[in-house]
Parts: sequence; C-alpha cells; structure tokens
Amino acid sequence: MSITPQFLEQLKDRLPLSDIIGKRVKLTRAGREYKACCPFHKEKTPSFYINNDKGFYHCFGCGAHGDVVGFTMAHDNMSFIEAVEVLVAQAGMQMPQQSHEDIERAEKQKSLYAVLEAVTKFYEAQLNDPRNKEVLAYIRERGLRDETISNFRLGYSPQNGEELRQYLLKEKFTDADMIEAGVFKQSQHGGAPYAFFRDRLMFPVADKRGRVVAFGGRVLPENIRPPSMSGDKPPKYINSAETPLFHKGHMVYAESHARAASAQGQPIVVVEGYLDVIACNQAGIKGAVAPLGTALTEDQIQTLWRAIQAPEKNVVLCFDGDNAGRRAAERAVERALPILKASHTISFVFLPEGEDPDTFVQRQGVGALQALIAKPLTLLDMIWSMAVTGKNFATPESRAGLAEHLDNVISVIPDQNLRYHFRKMLQEKQFANFRNKTKNSASNSNIETVRIGKIGGDTNLQKQELALLGTLYHRPDIWEGLSDIWFNINMSQDETQAFFEHICTFATEYLAEMARGDAAEGTETLDIPAIKRHLDNGNFGALIEKFGSPNFYLLAPFAKASVDAGTALAKWREMYSHYEKSLLGEDIAGARRQWAATLDDAEAERLLELQRMRKSHLHEEG
Repeated sequence: MSITPQFLEQLKDRLPLSDIIGKRVKLTRAGREYKACCPFHKEKTPSFYINNDKGFYHCFGCGAHGDVVGFTMAHDNMSFIEAVEVLVAQAGMQMPQQSHEDIERAEKQKSLYAVLEAVTKFYEAQLNDPRNKEVLAYIRERGLRDETISNFRLGYSPQNGEELRQYLLKEKFTDADMIEAGVFKQSQHGGAPYAFFRDRLMFPVADKRGRVVAFGGRVLPENIRPPSMSGDKPPKYINSAETPLFHKGHMVYAESHARAASAQGQPIVVVEGYLDVIACNQAGIKGAVAPLGTALTEDQIQTLWRAIQAPEKNVVLCFDGDNAGRRAAERAVERALPILKASHTISFVFLPEGEDPDTFVQRQGVGALQALIAKPLTLLDMIWSMAVTGKNFATPESRAGLAEHLDNVISVIPDQNLRYHFRKMLQEKQFANFRNKTKNSASNSNIETVRIGKIGGDTNLQKQELALLGTLYHRPDIWEGLSDIWFNINMSQDETQAFFEHICTFATEYLAEMARGDAAEGTETLDIPAIKRHLDNGNFGALIEKFGSPNFYLLAPFAKASVDAGTALAKWREMYSHYEKSLLGEDIAGARRQWAATLDDAEAERLLELQRMRKSHLHEEG
C-alpha cells in the first residue's frame, strides 16, 4: 500500500496533534504550544511539548520526537500502516489504494512549489527595482509599512512577462512547469507561453504552512500604468486558476498568519479582500483572512475551524453594513448551518455603511474595530435578525409563520442535540418578544394541572419511529407525497434522525432526477431494489435489519408492497401525526418538571405554550 506525502498532509490537517495526544495525556497550554508529563518516561515536571502549527511533539527529557503518526505508533505499539489506518478512521477518511500515479503526483507537487517560490522571489525583486519605484511609492501611500510589505511578500509583475519566463528558464524550470503552476498560459497561436499576470501588484497566496500556491493580482492606478491598447478597463483583481496545489474553495488568504494569531489567543476574522487582511494585520488584528474571489464556502469555514486551537471555535465574519453586506452575511448563515456542530460556530460584525476595515481604522482607530470584533452578533441572533427585521408580527398567523420559518431554517443543522438547543432558544426569543406587555406575567395558578398520561414512553416512541422509517425504506413510492413536510420531520434519537436524513438526502436528489427525466435507465419507474441498495450503504445495518423482521409488518402493515401507495401514504401521515403528539406529551412532562424545579416565569410561559399546542392538536382532531 502506498501512503503518499500528500495523503499524510491531508490526514495531519484533519487531526490536530494536541487533540490526539490530549485523549491520552493531560495537556496544559504553554503559549503557542501545549505541555505535559512525557508518556514515554516517568517524570514529575512536564518536559513534553506539542506544537500544532509545526505538527510535532518533542520531549526535552528523553528526546522522544515525532508527528501524529509517530506518536500513535509509539504510544499504542502499532506499525506505520496500523497507525495510519486508526487515524484515517478518526478523521473520517478512506485509506488510499496503491497507486504509482499518486507517487508521481507528489513529486510533481514538489516541483510546482519550487516554481511558485521562484516566481514570488522574482515579483519581490521587481517591486524593489528602481525601475518600478512608482509602484512601491503607491503601496506606501496606501499606508503599508515596509515591514508589512515584506511580511506578506508583496511584489510586482512587470508588463513584459518575458522577463519572468527568461528568469525561470535560467532557474531550470520548463514552460510546462510554468503553465501547470498557473503563472503562464499557452499561446493559441503556436508561440511561446505568455505571463498571466502583467503590470499588477502581486499578493502571494500561501497554504497553511506558508508555502506559496497561487497569486492574486491587483490593477494599478491609471497614473502609473500604461493605457490599455484596446481601451478596455482591466478587472480590478485577477486570481490564479486552480492547479494541483490551489483549490480556491478550500483555502483562504493569510491562513498561516491566522493560525499563528489563533495560537496566541486572537480571533480569526474573515474580511473581504487582500488589502483588508493586510490593513487589519498591520493594525494588530493578526487573525484576519479573506476568501479568494468567491463567497465564503463550507470548506473554508471548516478550514478556519481547524485553524483555531481554542476549544470554542468561533470564526468572526466582518461585513459592510449595507444591503450587499447583509446579503453576504445571510449566504454565510446558509453555508454554515448544514455543517454546524457543538463548539463550532460563526458570528458577525457589521461596519458602518460604505466602510471597509482599512477606512474604518483610519477614521475610528484600531480600538474601535477591536471593540466590534470582541462583541460580535451570534449566529442565533443573526438568524433571528434575518427573520424579523423590517417585518410586523401583530397577528397570530404572522407569528405562526415566523415559528415555522425559523424551524425550517435550523432544520438543516445535522446534530440533533444542537438543533434542539437552537430551537429552544429561538422559541424563548419568540416568547420574550411577543409576550403581552399590558398584562402581568402568567401566574402559577394559570398553569394547567391536569395530569398528562404517559403515551407509551420511550418504547412506544421507538416503535413508532421504527414503523415510520421502515415504511420509508420499503415504500419509496410515497416519498413524493411527503414533499410538503419532508424537511420538518424530526426523530427523537440520534440514530433514527441520522437514518431519516440519510433517506431524505437521497430522496431529494432521486426525485429531482426523476423530475428532470434522467433517472436510472431513463424511465420514470422507481427502481426500488436499486434504491434499497443505495440506502444500505451506510452505517445503519442494525436498524435496517429490523425492517426485515417478520414482526416489523405488525407495527406497519401499510408498509407491505401489496398496499396501494395512496393508502400507505395516508396511513404513514396518520402515524406521524400520532408520533408528533407523543413527542409533545414528553416535552410537556419535561417542561412541567423544569418549572416545578425553578418556578421561573420563562419556564411557566414555555409550559403554557406547549399546552396550547396540545390543545390545538386536540381541537384539530375533534
């Protein structure tokens, strides 16, 4: 089996060393590092240090030294392959297949890193060349200090791209290397390749280890660049195309700087562009980063979470306060919710309209920006603001619509426990904001004291969930009939909720394909055996096995293939309605216990609201 350097880098990126060692040894933070008593020899004073940025541990007592794979091998007495397999499972990855191409690809990447480093040095030298003094004067006038220019390795790409080509040829690189690295383009007329970046201020884009993988180029002011021969106005920014080293949807500008800042306890702050990052960094906000010409992606959010060494991983997003900034923030919410998990979040800062971090610092000072970043708007508050800003909720219908909308928004949160807490806190906001201020808070005497009989308990709930999910498994022909409630369905347990979401994800895609007419074999007939084979490809074997039990059809006789789809659908919806009321009964019992323990007005309001919901259900039945 071939384990390439590239694969090991991906594995190490997924598993911070302190997380792995911290499961076996008690760690204490020591500046940018962690320390502990060495697990490889007896000691009372810690001499074992872990550095996440560099990816290694070292013991100054016994000399033990290595990375996450080496630690697992030594501590757990494993071979190299065994250790990698264990770590791959923890990271949720797949072991690579033996491939000669993978080895060749790793060698090619080494060559590309070398090309890009040489290009960066060339651009840096050009910026400091007396022939280009106007370019250097321009960025100094923008307020950038020489130390900052050097720290971010800013450069200049000359108008004559052949200078760069000849320089790289002398460094023993080929035209093919230059093209694959993304700094040159192949001529369409059979001539020599031409430089992609010409007469631009250059921003090297580095990976998390500080290795240059791409570039961004900013157009220069008209007074210091030659007029365009075509008369067209050039784009303000251009960025490298994707290469074997550069995937813009996964990376951010200045990640290596932000990682170092996070290790010192500074927040990671996402701003709009290269110069915003540099202005923030120069002002002391060292954790600033920016997307690379796109809106912030799910992969970039996860990259930034991994860059934060603190247990609570909060990425602060900084936007202009205008409508465009609000829309960008709303898109970020949509990106983050489906990947949200415990102790991982995003928050929001809005600058005054028309301001960017650079101008805001110039006008208000560094302290004002730091104060905003220190108290961002939470994700919960942002969701609430998106839902209520500019709207009136004076009627029961509008309030019910708000509740339904909020429930739909958070339904994509994959973690059931986290989703529950979002729902609970949003309900509390609704109760707090819509309480009738002209009346006193509900007195304890108003709380319904009628005993709610236990509706089967957990065992009954589990049976209902089994019947509901098993029917969805056996009867894909009823999926389309559930489209109006598909994304409002919730299960009470992690396993059953996960399996429902497994079905829901596939069903949404499959039905969309059917609607487009490009389902399997080009027909509109459901291929139920193929659907079941797909649903079987998950970690739900024990649950699916129950669907094949002879007793299953005693729970859900309407799941049988002999029952027509219309009847099966009606019976499924009827059972789900009963299931929802079972859950509501449990919620009421829990709310009553909570109020009895605290005698808190908010808990009393919650109990009353749940009881109103129950009465509404009973009224609908009647």
